[in-house]
Amino acid sequence: MNPVFWQKGAVTAADIDLIDQRTDHPMPSEIRRFYIEMGDAFLFTPNDAPDSPLNGWTANHLDDYAIWNKGFHTAIEEDAYEEIASIRPRVDPRLLREEAERRKRWIPFYGFNGAGDVLCLDSEGRVKFYEALYWRSCPDTWSFVLADSFDDFVARWSKYSFVDPGCLWTSFCIGRTGAFDWAPSHFPHGVDRSVLQHGHEKQA
Repeated sequence: MNPVFWQKGAVTAADIDLIDQRTDHPMPSEIRRFYIEMGDAFLFTPNDAPDSPLNGWTANHLDDYAIWNKGFHTAIEEDAYEEIASIRPRVDPRLLREEAERRKRWIPFYGFNGAGDVLCLDSEGRVKFYEALYWRSCPDTWSFVLADSFDDFVARWSKYSFVDPGCLWTSFCIGRTGAFDWAPSHFPHGVDRSVLQHGHEKQA
């Protein structure tokens, strides 16, 4: 197993100040510290073997962060209005308006390939999942919390070498409600770093 780390380049506080000029909200302090410490487009691969089942931290460019966070609140408004204006809204319009107001204050920080799905920080700094296509029709999932903070999320996720739980974060989060407990049973066998020693799983 050969872990691989990569970054496009170092990031300074001045760089992030420039990014803040391109977004609707200032970058939260936890994410700001992450970029300064890890660099632009930080990428981590837990195992560089071609047939490895492990996935790593996808390279997230500062430019992508700026794109996600410009006009995000407008997209939320448009999604909610489209549902409410439909012939048969699938959700109580009042509840959808309230949820849209909450989501307009979210900060997207970790994107996925295709469909616009992204992990976000809500107004209280908790990590939530934004599912671009179906969020407005699934009120039971609006309370789903992956972690209490960005730092908490990175620490918990890295415990499993940043592996995807099950398949992809997208499919993993859909239909969930409440708070995720981060139990090893949610992840593929053998990726929990707490039971690894020198690259080999400890014997029970």
